[in-house]
Amino acid sequence: MSPTTASAVIALATGIEHCLAEFYACLAEKPGSNKDLMLRLAKESRKNERLINRVYYGAITDALEACFSFNGVELEAYALDLELGEEKSYADAIAIAMDAEETVTEFYRDMAQKTRVLIGDLPLVFDRLAEARQERRRSLAMCLRR
Repeated sequence: MSPTTASAVIALATGIEHCLAEFYACLAEKPGSNKDLMLRLAKESRKNERLINRVYYGAITDALEACFSFNGVELEAYALDLELGEEKSYADAIAIAMDAEETVTEFYRDMAQKTRVLIGDLPLVFDRLAEARQERRRSLAMCLRR
């Protein structure tokens, strides 16, 4: 296993948010979906993607990229399966979304811990995004009760 750079962590974080934005935008078009909620979640994910980039690029230094790596971080562990397919019901899609939100929460909590000594503002952003995921999961759970 090779060391994981800070830029790889940021690429994964922004990639996750981008994929979730696309997923929720697609889910908003599914018959019977809570379109307003799905579009709001897509918009939040796009905003999160921009926020992560802004904080990271505002703090990046040559020393950070040249001399620091996260040993023991396996980014593959945070891969998301967001495949909707025609055969998936709305309830199936919500279950996929809830699982994805839980995985993203774990990713942000883990990365907040690992970046705390590294970049002042980035761990705060990761902590905040992890906490926001709990509200997103509650909103998604409400979709199943409708």
